[in-house]
Amino acid sequence: MTSYFHIHHGILRTVVLGLVLLGSANVGIQGQECERVLRKAESNYDNGQLREIPGILSKCLTGGFNKTQREKSYKLLVLTYIFLDDIDKAEEYLLKLLKSNPQFEVSQLDPPEFIYLYNSFRTKSYFSIAIKGGMNNTFVNSLNINGVGNIPLGYQRNSSKMGYQVGLGINFRIWENFEVSAEFNIVNRRFNQIDSLKTTFFTDVERPLGYNFSIINASESQIWVGVPLMMKYSITQYKMQPFIYGGVSMYYLLGANLNVTRFNIDPSDVETPQRAVTGPSVKLLRAGIREKYHYSLLAGAGFKYKVGTDYLMLDFRYYLGINNLRNEEAALDASNELVYRYGYIDNDFTINGALISIGYVKPFYRPKKLRKKL
Repeated sequence: MTSYFHIHHGILRTVVLGLVLLGSANVGIQGQECERVLRKAESNYDNGQLREIPGILSKCLTGGFNKTQREKSYKLLVLTYIFLDDIDKAEEYLLKLLKSNPQFEVSQLDPPEFIYLYNSFRTKSYFSIAIKGGMNNTFVNSLNINGVGNIPLGYQRNSSKMGYQVGLGINFRIWENFEVSAEFNIVNRRFNQIDSLKTTFFTDVERPLGYNFSIINASESQIWVGVPLMMKYSITQYKMQPFIYGGVSMYYLLGANLNVTRFNIDPSDVETPQRAVTGPSVKLLRAGIREKYHYSLLAGAGFKYKVGTDYLMLDFRYYLGINNLRNEEAALDASNELVYRYGYIDNDFTINGALISIGYVKPFYRPKKLRKKL
């Protein structure tokens, strides 16, 4: 029984292998035959025997040509019908050519009639989508320095920290090299503030109470979702395509955490001249200390590099914050944890930022005959 099974299994495997090899051979023979058909049609075109060309190509066009051969055949038929003065047929096969290869481009060696017909069609992508991600730095611009102590005797220093962003964008071509672009982004912005404030209080001249100075280290991390809207100009005739853009953006704050450490310094205390006060992260959005919306102007530049029919992208952007992100009423509330635990009152400030992103761009095409302007 086992021997019987092995014999029939071997026969079946041999039959399947034979059918595969036979199919491959047929495909190879058909491919060679269609290559000869294409060469014959090209020879007829060179010799001016135009009327025979559609019949020569018809069989392999319905099945047999590979992608490259089919596109060559479509172009040959466009040229044939142009010179047979059948513009409707020429447009029909040019549309098939553009659908088969949306990124087909004319050459200076092509006949002027072919170039003219090509230019009467929409051949550029009418929209594209982009997936991108990268890193950013956030810069704090203080409008007013606030505090519970003697502010003129203190100082403040802000520093940027690295954050990240991811996003999805869509670009609509409106005219030639101009596009309208919109994105949906998730952005993490991080920055640090150090305040040194005079906090000495006196009950009388002889007996000062409190500490001479207080240093507060506040590190903030924010999560935003937002929609930038932009106008973009690209140079598209090269494989590497530079672009510039400008626009506006609106972001909504999902969360903001502040980690605060307050160092109270008392030079008169020899054993512990510096005492630290710290605690869990303060949820600024929950406490109402942050404004929920952020508005900004933005400008950027970058380039796309063509890979096949798609693009890899590198993008540089700078945004300029417009509105104050501090909620004044909540920040001055005495029950605010920042006030009673750390003696810290938030500053009025805006934020600016620089971003760098890499991405992948997928263009979409819908070639069609353009309407003639009246």
